[in-house]
Amino acid sequence: MKNLGTLFRYEMKKIWKRPLLWAALLLFCAIFVYTTARPFLPTKSGTTFTWTGLDGNEISRYITGNEQYRIRVEGARKLSGQVMDEEFFRKG
Repeated sequence: MKNLGTLFRYEMKKIWKRPLLWAALLLFCAIFVYTTARPFLPTKSGTTFTWTGLDGNEISRYITGNEQYRIRVEGARKLSGQVMDEEFFRKG
């Protein structure tokens, strides 16, 4: 038990000297930063949504990526903390 700390440090030193570990770590950090910052980056991509209204007319609207993100966040805030039971779905 006396040499457990020494053994642990030795093994960690061995692991951290591997170049593949550093490459994987840098790749993971880059992916994390990109996915975290992506909603805040300006985007020109969007999607055209088409649906049929209650009166039977077809409606089309182009929504940018930033608008889609904003709609998704606002929808989540409205639902936050509410109980999803039968009463909730009847209110509609």
